[in-house]
Amino acid sequence: MEQDSGYSSRELFTDREMVESFRNVDFRLHHPERCDDYYCPEEPFCTNLTGGGTLMQLANGKWRMYFRGGYNWKTPFVDEPKQPTPCLSAAESEDGIHWKQITAESILRKDSFAGLGANVLNATVFRDTNPDAPSDERFKMLFLGYRSDECHGLMLAVSDDGLHFRLKFENPLKIESQYDTNNVLFWDERIKKYRLYTRIRRFGKRGIRMHLTEDFVTFSNASDLTFRNDQYPDTQLYTNGVIPYYRAKKFLLGFPARYCDHGQVWTESQLYQPGVERRAFWINDRKLIRLGTVATDTVFMSSRDGWTWDRQEESFLRPGPCTEGSWNYGDNYFFYGMIPTKSGLGFGAPDEISFYATENYMGDQGKNVRFRRLKLRQDGFVSVHFGAETGELITKPFVLSENSLSLNLATSAWGIMAVEILDEDGNTIKGYGKNEMFPIYGDSLDIRPMWKNIGSDLTELKGRCIALRFIGRDADLYSYAHVPYRKDPCLPKISEEAKFEPSI
Repeated sequence: MEQDSGYSSRELFTDREMVESFRNVDFRLHHPERCDDYYCPEEPFCTNLTGGGTLMQLANGKWRMYFRGGYNWKTPFVDEPKQPTPCLSAAESEDGIHWKQITAESILRKDSFAGLGANVLNATVFRDTNPDAPSDERFKMLFLGYRSDECHGLMLAVSDDGLHFRLKFENPLKIESQYDTNNVLFWDERIKKYRLYTRIRRFGKRGIRMHLTEDFVTFSNASDLTFRNDQYPDTQLYTNGVIPYYRAKKFLLGFPARYCDHGQVWTESQLYQPGVERRAFWINDRKLIRLGTVATDTVFMSSRDGWTWDRQEESFLRPGPCTEGSWNYGDNYFFYGMIPTKSGLGFGAPDEISFYATENYMGDQGKNVRFRRLKLRQDGFVSVHFGAETGELITKPFVLSENSLSLNLATSAWGIMAVEILDEDGNTIKGYGKNEMFPIYGDSLDIRPMWKNIGSDLTELKGRCIALRFIGRDADLYSYAHVPYRKDPCLPKISEEAKFEPSI
C-alpha cells in the first residue's frame, strides 16, 4: 500500500494528545456507510457460520481475503444441519470490491498438521512486513491447536505464498491468554518488534491483552489494555482488530466487536427483531439461550503506544435496520484490515476506506453469511466539528518537519475555515494571521492553507516549534499534516472591482 506524504506527521483527532484548547467545537465520531455490494463465498465454503478473517495487499498489488467456512449452526428449521469440513479459504480482488475465490482446496483444515488438531474457527493469516523476515516466512498464521482433544495452545505457521503453510514450532507460543477470538499479529516498524493482541477474560469480563516479541520465542511486556476516561469499565470486547493506520504510522486503530448481553431473558424487544422463531428456539435451550438475547456491534479505539487507548463508547457500526438476518449474535464483526478503494461517485472523487463485516451470522441454513462492504472517508474516524457558531481549536506546539501544511477538511457552502500559525508562546507569527490568509471552503483530503504574501511555502518556518489555531464554522476537520511544498496554483487575473474576501 503506497504511503502518502503525510505518513509520518499526520495528526488525527481520535485522541486529544495534540489538542491544547478548544472553544465551541466538539469531537464527532463518524460511521462507515453500508454499500450495496457484498461478497458471499462459494459452496461448500459458505455456511451460516462462515466467518470473517483477514484483508491484505499482496506484493503484486492484488488484495486477498481470508475467511473460514464449513460450520453450520442448528436452527428450529433444521434438526441436524449439514456439517461440511471446517476449513480456511481465500478470495482475491484487483480493486478490493469485486472478489473471486482462488482456493479449490482448503488452506487449513482441522487435520492439516499430523498429530495436531487445528481449530479453524479462530485461524488468522497475516503478511509479515518485517524487512528481515525470511522470504519463505512472509505469511504467518495463528490458530488454536489441539492434541488428544485438549487445548494445546496458540500455534504459529509460516508460508511463502499464504496458501501452503508449515508449522514454525512444534510447541505453542509461550504466552498466557485466551484465544477464542481473531488473534492479531503485526510487525511494528517503530519499535522493531512484533505486537500480538489476544483475548483475555478476567472476573467474567472479555478484554484484550498485548504481547511483544522479536522472535516468537521470548515474549515480554504482556499487558491488558487500559482505556482513558473509561466510562463503562464493564464493556465486553470480543475481538480487537488492532492495526497500524496506513496514512499515519503513529496511530494504532482498533475495531473490536462489542458483546452486549441483554439479560438472557425473553422481552418484547425480540418481537421487533428478525428471526423471532429462531430466537425463541435458542432461548428455550439453556445451553443456547444467549444466542437469542445477545447482540453485537463494533466500536472504535485508537492508541499511540499500543497499551493505553481512547475508546469511543458510541457504536462505530450499529447492527442497522431490522432486515432479514440482522441483529444476530456474531454480526458486524470486522475483517482484520482496511482497503483504499475507488469512490463510486467517480469524476475525480477521492479514494475511500473499505471495510468488510459479517452479516446474517448464524442465520437459517441455506441463507448463508454475507461479507458486507462498508466505506468511510480517509482519516474520517473522528473530526473536529465546527457548528454554525464560530469555534476554534489550538494545537499543542510541534516542530514543523516539512515546508507546507495539508488539511483533510470538509465545509458546507456557507462554512469556512482559517488557520493561524503561532509561535511556541502562543503568539501569532507575523504574516500568518487569519486576516493575512485566504480563508478556505470546500471538501478535500488535501487542502493547502495559503497566506497572502507567502502562499503555502513555509520554508522559513521549517524546523521551528509552532502551533496552529483553526477558526471555522459549519466545517469538519479530520486531520492535518506537514508535507513537502508543491507549487501553488496560479489564480486568473481578476479586476480590482470584482475582488472581495469572505469574513469569518
